[in-house]
Amino acid sequence: MPFLRMREAACPATSVRQALACCASHKTLIGTAAFIGTNSSLVAPVKIGNGAYIGSGSVITRDVPDDAMAVERSPQNNREGGAARYREAKTRHKKPKG
Repeated sequence: MPFLRMREAACPATSVRQALACCASHKTLIGTAAFIGTNSSLVAPVKIGNGAYIGSGSVITRDVPDDAMAVERSPQNNREGGAARYREAKTRHKKPKG
């Protein structure tokens, strides 16, 4: 079997047949000799090609071709005053104790 089929954690299947029926639209296929770096997330459905490398900490949302290297990280987005606005909104909706 050239590809490893991974099952979604939310799929309640107890057999391979049930898993294939339940998660058919959410397949993640990993090719032979592919390397998946630590702390990586593969957002199904994706196909990782044979011999492909996935960089550590990457969030992969698209297919990776054979023998390709994929490194995907979103850029940092700083919002000035965002933490203060969040805390204020959270305390406004907080119910008083007692």
